[in-house]
Amino acid sequence: MGKSAGELLLRSVHDVVRAARLWEEFETAEQFTLSVENEPYMPLIIESWPTLDPLQGEQRHVLVAHYYTVKERQFPDPELEMTEYGFPVRLRQTVFGIMETPVLWRDARTQEVLVNVRGKRDMAELLRIWAKNIKYQGFAEAASRIVTVAPPPILALEAGEEQGALGGT
Repeated sequence: MGKSAGELLLRSVHDVVRAARLWEEFETAEQFTLSVENEPYMPLIIESWPTLDPLQGEQRHVLVAHYYTVKERQFPDPELEMTEYGFPVRLRQTVFGIMETPVLWRDARTQEVLVNVRGKRDMAELLRIWAKNIKYQGFAEAASRIVTVAPPPILALEAGEEQGALGGT
């Protein structure tokens, strides 16, 4: 059986994160955010964070999005939250206002995990196209040009010297 639309999109997201050399942070950070500029397209935003309420045994959630700005307000075009396995949690799009399609959630009363099968099926083609577009529009190549800046070594040394002075060594 082939990959689901969400898994294909997640694979494209992984390619971008790896190209930016930020895989470990993506997998472990409390709040990971990557913004990839790639003119003439809207920036691609990728986020990940530990989930507090695993719906399918997942440890993290991933968000992938494009946003456009009108009068200093950002609108999703689109924004998908998914599990670390590529199963959609919710999709937000701007269509005559902001439309949100929940796909996976926990019922507040029964605590059962529910799936909007129709919503998942309806968004599958969009997710497949988006996965292809991320690849063909060159977002991984654009991410590979991002320069990540580590703190200068002297700052770490100064912090260590200060600790030694306070610790009496």
